[in-house]
Amino acid sequence: MFKGKKSFFAAVALASAMASVATTANAQEAYLGGNLALVEYSEDGIGEDASVTAGYVRFGGFLNEYLSVEARAGLGFNDDRVNVSGIPVDFELDNLLGGYLRAGYPVTDQLYPYVVGGFTRVEATVSVEGFGSETDSGNDVSYGLGADFAVTEAVKLNAEYISFYSKDGADFDALSFGVSTSF
Repeated sequence: MFKGKKSFFAAVALASAMASVATTANAQEAYLGGNLALVEYSEDGIGEDASVTAGYVRFGGFLNEYLSVEARAGLGFNDDRVNVSGIPVDFELDNLLGGYLRAGYPVTDQLYPYVVGGFTRVEATVSVEGFGSETDSGNDVSYGLGADFAVTEAVKLNAEYISFYSKDGADFDALSFGVSTSF
């Protein structure tokens, strides 16, 4: 599934550093939110993609009007069964953790489109009935685009498409919707 494993602790350290920068940059512009994501996993040589639902928490802060840093931590909520050469295989997203930079432009007081880039660590498990399971993890550069929609001055809705992981023939892509509050 993944190749070239890297340390879980390196991802935790990166996310912690990003969150620390966010809170010290401008405490009045910090935010906390959550997203529900529709995650698709695809792998070269496997004709069928796995689709799972995940949720993640976002903690970040604006450095200025155009840039923010953000840490994310999430879990998969379900698994999906796909057929690999006629054999049913269960796929489960165990967790994801990452640090990101968002660059955007406030088009209006209510609309803030942005691009996002960063680094994500993902962990997933595949299982074959009667043969057991295997858990693997990997790290990769992540990128995407999205928009925040202000409902009030402190509450924002969010929609985003992101490629969390795309390396060694394996891809994790997600479309997510969420809400955040600034403090």
